[in-house]
Amino acid sequence: MKESLENARRIVSEYTGGRYVFGSNCADKIGEILAGFGEGKKICVIMGGFEQDWSKKLQEKIKISFVVNGLSIHGGIIRGAKPDAPAEDVIRIASILGELEPNL
Repeated sequence: MKESLENARRIVSEYTGGRYVFGSNCADKIGEILAGFGEGKKICVIMGGFEQDWSKKLQEKIKISFVVNGLSIHGGIIRGAKPDAPAEDVIRIASILGELEPNL
């Protein structure tokens, strides 16, 4: 099992050029990865589980990662869709993104 997991990580890393992160410290790396797209980008972040305790901690890690890498979250962190993506959630998110016109 461990060998299969390591092989999967290697394949995903090669395929994405290292732009896909996973594991317990992935939130700390997101700002570094996005900074590679260039300065001045309008970056939106959409997260599920928005009101959950684990999500609040993750949101803080992502915000810190953005700041450390000279980025800002355009429009704040947007509440994601509920499980099975109700149409109302998809329309709400699309509407927000349409107004904010992010680059990433």
